Amino acid sequence: MWRMHDGDRVLTESEWVVFRAGLDLLRDFVESDISAEEDALQTGVPAFDRLTAEQKLSLLADVASAVRDQTIPIPVHTAANEGAIMAVLETFREMLQGEVDSGDDQQTDLRASLLALVADEDIRPPQPTSKKWDAWSNLCECITERMLWDYDFDLGDAFLDLPPEEARVQLSLYGIDPDYFLTVPDDPNEERLIAARQTLAKLIGLAVPDDDGLYPALVDLFHDVTVGPVSPEAALEWEGKPWVEFVGSTEPGWDCDYPTWVSRFSGALPHTEFQVVATLDAHHALPEGFSTEFGGDGWTVRDDKGAYWCGLIENGWTDTPDEGTPAITFGTKEEAIAAFCGADRMYSERTAKTHRSVGALGAVRLTLLRGAERTGP
Repeated sequence: MWRMHDGDRVLTESEWVVFRAGLDLLRDFVESDISAEEDALQTGVPAFDRLTAEQKLSLLADVASAVRDQTIPIPVHTAANEGAIMAVLETFREMLQGEVDSGDDQQTDLRASLLALVADEDIRPPQPTSKKWDAWSNLCECITERMLWDYDFDLGDAFLDLPPEEARVQLSLYGIDPDYFLTVPDDPNEERLIAARQTLAKLIGLAVPDDDGLYPALVDLFHDVTVGPVSPEAALEWEGKPWVEFVGSTEPGWDCDYPTWVSRFSGALPHTEFQVVATLDAHHALPEGFSTEFGGDGWTVRDDKGAYWCGLIENGWTDTPDEGTPAITFGTKEEAIAAFCGADRMYSERTAKTHRSVGALGAVRLTLLRGAERTGP
């Protein structure tokens, strides 16, 4: 819970919709900084901006949990965690201004969420399509005033630059705890970062990474599409089936979401594995750019970059075959050529199937960068 003006509580549903919108985008910005190994993000809230990107992500998970989960003990208010809340609200404000300035009367989701937040208040709200920014800016203050007691978190520079004794005197005069500006989150290790990502994903309604920080996905080798996110229950259902393998990706980006794949793709999967038949045929010839080579285990196929054919179904190649990734071998040169030609036909047919499948999806959005459809907690 969080200590607000009207008591110790969590956000209402309408308040959470507004807060979640800002939290979602701010999380994206922070993750971009983490990926780039920099701390470039500036929200205009110094108490938040001066933190490292990793500290920001961890802190956002903490404050989001506090304002959403009634079982979370009320944290001590500090410049850092109050600054994090203000950074979320400022991000929402920027999003809202972008929506208002766009002039699009069909895109009013953020304005509608703000109107729902003040529906019970004795005020005269603007129309959802209003383009008067001052009116919307004033409404933004409603949730800020509910969540934050004051703007002490914005005074840090005025105190931190003073000599210690003078700073203590001034803090006392303002009624501010001496540790208010000094208490900042530790830099989280990788385990805590993953936990923060899991917490934020669950709260916002995104795909949740596993305990290794990976997003479980399914690879449909028949249509050559990657599907995600895939729940443990769904993975169990398809475990051991031909033409399906499971991977963990570091980013939540897939070609197709799981429900769409089940309804549009899964029924076409063959019930048996693909096998090449090395039928000798005088007409067999390797495509341009490929050749055969004899090694200790038999004949292999290489491409013009020196990589060896090692993955039958997925058309895998390796520069350095070993026990973990062995090259596919055959007893004779002719068998190697015939087998690769058969597999190559399958690869071409699969490419055509992929193009047809993607086209059949129509308006369904592929490359789901945000994971599964949002459900919200």
